[in-house]
Order: sequence, then structure tokens, then C-alpha cells
Amino acid sequence: MDGETLQSLNLSSSGYGHKSLRQLSFTTSMGRSFEAGPGGIDDLLQPPVAESQICGFHAWINADRFVNAFALCCTENAPFMVNFNNFVSSYCTYQNGVVLVNGQPTISITKQTHLPFVKQRVLKISPSMNDGLCMFNGAAVLKFSIFGDGTWEAHFGKDGKGSAAGFIPALWIKDELVRNEALVRKYAPIQMLNNDEVYWQTNVDDFLSHMIVETVDNGQPQPFDEKPLNRYALAEAAAALGKRNTNSTARLRTRAELNEPSDTQDWMTGLGTSACQPERSGSEISWTEEIYKVMMAAHGDTPVFDPNDCEFYGSQVLAHFANGDHEIYPHAGIYDRAMGANDLCKPNPYEFDQRLGNNIEIYRWDEDAQDFMDPPEGNYLAYKDPSWIRYRGRNWQRGSLMGLVARLERGPKGLFRPGQYLTPQRRT
Repeated sequence: MDGETLQSLNLSSSGYGHKSLRQLSFTTSMGRSFEAGPGGIDDLLQPPVAESQICGFHAWINADRFVNAFALCCTENAPFMVNFNNFVSSYCTYQNGVVLVNGQPTISITKQTHLPFVKQRVLKISPSMNDGLCMFNGAAVLKFSIFGDGTWEAHFGKDGKGSAAGFIPALWIKDELVRNEALVRKYAPIQMLNNDEVYWQTNVDDFLSHMIVETVDNGQPQPFDEKPLNRYALAEAAAALGKRNTNSTARLRTRAELNEPSDTQDWMTGLGTSACQPERSGSEISWTEEIYKVMMAAHGDTPVFDPNDCEFYGSQVLAHFANGDHEIYPHAGIYDRAMGANDLCKPNPYEFDQRLGNNIEIYRWDEDAQDFMDPPEGNYLAYKDPSWIRYRGRNWQRGSLMGLVARLERGPKGLFRPGQYLTPQRRT
């Protein structure tokens, strides 16, 4: 219909065979929708098509007549959008291509023309520490963020290329504890989760309510504390376990049998962190920053990666979670494991941006004492009591499906595949 534009487009491929097209769906500005292909999600691609119009399409066919690939041809006249995030207490806003700090125009965002970038549109953000050019396709969203160390950054994520960054001296926060909270958000990783999994984000309070504490002697588990768990009860259990508070002699176990709705197979979140430590020297006229290492922690292992071996959106590292969310890798792909199993990180994952969460929890670590520090005195709500994370056991699923749990983790090479699930909804 004349004037009707696209609002969303979803493309999903099959996990079988040669990755043929599984499903196509889109919605329009008239409230109408179209869907073709079987339900469920193997992976998901969502091109930035909002407010554009369909001009045509192109398809590629396999020898077996399955659709190998599919593309919609859309207009490039949709306006770019800005997702503005202010992580400081100062009054910062975005209006019509200008970022205002305490009411003063500080940063400009302008469209660029006649640049030698053939397939992408370009924005110039200035003043910036680099060329300030960010390229994008379609109706991509520019994420612009301001932080308590006086810095800002902007990028389009997977829907574009390039990033811009700069320093605003007036926004420097002198209180180190408050500034650290802003830096936690600055370097919060983006978790890349497989779309056909059901390990979507929950929180630790929901998680613990399903668990009980066990001890393990000679491979045989025994209940240690079966009362309902929360952070305080787990802290008490960690203290009571004493020397048995280890990865091999203590564990959290689900109350339900394997594959029941409340089992970890359905709701356990991946536990992972990314540590990016900047080296900086700053003044009112200059600022340099470098991320010199990235740590991804899982199962108590803390492998350290060179930033050149990782993927970033601006200063946020992309942490690719394997099927099961139990391991983290710097790139999508298939990784070998013990017992002939494989870890799978899919190339078109669901993104969970930890920077945008409502709550940030900070636990300070004392390198000399090799222990967590108590929260500071004063009105620092993000700094939490670490007693509950002094538990050193591991998480455990109850039971084993035909003794073949490892084979369930084989990814595309295995005899078993996860069931198909609806598109996940973002959790707050």
C-alpha cells in the first residue's frame, strides 16, 4: 500500500544441512504482518529496516531446491535513530543532532555526503579523539553513551562500522567509588546467546530459589541444607561448609529432575564477566585510553585474551556463550571439548547488553588478601555484601538423560539437538 513501510524483519536459518532459510517474517507500519516457514528459532537475523520500503527481493536456491539465502531490497531513506544513555548525574540530553551538557551544545552528529563509502551511509561525530566517522545501513540505531570518567562513545553495533569517542572534562566525577560504578557500565560486556537455547537471562535471586546445597563424598552427593535458598542462606551455608566449601565437595543442585520446567536446563543463566582495564592519562585538554586485556570467566577459569583477538562494539567486548551458556569464547564457531563433545557459538545470536540493565552490582576484590572486600560505608547502593559469593561449590543438574549429557552438548555434530523455541524476550 502506498506509504506503508517496514517496521521489522526477521530471517532465520535451519540448523540442519547447509543452513537453508527456515523462516521469514516482517511487520509493517499499517499493523500488518507476514510470516512464511516453520516456527521456532535456529538463529536470527534482524536487519535494520524500520521505516524503509520493499523494492524487491532476491533468493538463492540449493541443488535440493531449498532456499539457500534470501534478501529483501529496501530503500535507504529511513532516518537514523539515537539511543542516548547518560550514566552521570549531570544534565545531558540529545536534541536534533546535538548533545547538550548542562544545556551547552557540546557534541554534534551530522550526516556526511560525497564520501567514498559505496554501500553505507555515514555520520560524523565531533569533536572526537578519532576521525569520528560511523557508518551504517538502513535504519540502524546509534548508541551514544556518556560515562563518569568524563568520556563518551558512539557506535552502531552490528548494523554498522566504526566508533567515535571523546572526553568532556566537565563530566569527570571526583568520587572514585561513584566513578567506578560508571566505569562498570562502560565496560559491561554484551552477551551473545544462541537463539535456539532457553538459557535466557534471569537473576541470581530467581536462580537460588530453585536450588539446594549438597556435599559430595567419594562421588556420592548428600543433602547439606535443603531449606529455601537466597543470598543470605547461601552465605550461611558457605560459612558452615568450612573446608568442604570447594568445587569438588560442595554443589548447588536443582530441586527438579533433569528436563523438568524448573531445572537449570530451562532457566539457568550463564555466569560470565569481562574485565577491561584501561591505561589512562587525562587532563582538561587530552585523554588517552587503551584496553590491554580481556578476561572471560567460566567455571572458575579466567582465561585472558589480547583485545586484538576479541570483538568489540566500542569499548564493550562481545562474549559469545556456547550452547548451555557454560563456556564463553571471543568469537562465534565450533570448539572441541572432552569426550568428543563440542561447544557451539552461533553467528547470529541474541544480544544481551549488560550496560543497559537497571541494576549494577559491584563486588570489590582485595588482591593482597585474595578475598572480596566488604561494601564501603555511605550511600553507595551498587556496592553489595559479598558473603554469598564466597560459596565455592559448583552448580549441578539432577539426573542424567540416558547417561548422555555430554552428547547433548555436541552442537551440530551430535545425535541430539535442542528443541525449537520461540524468540526470546528481553528480561529487565
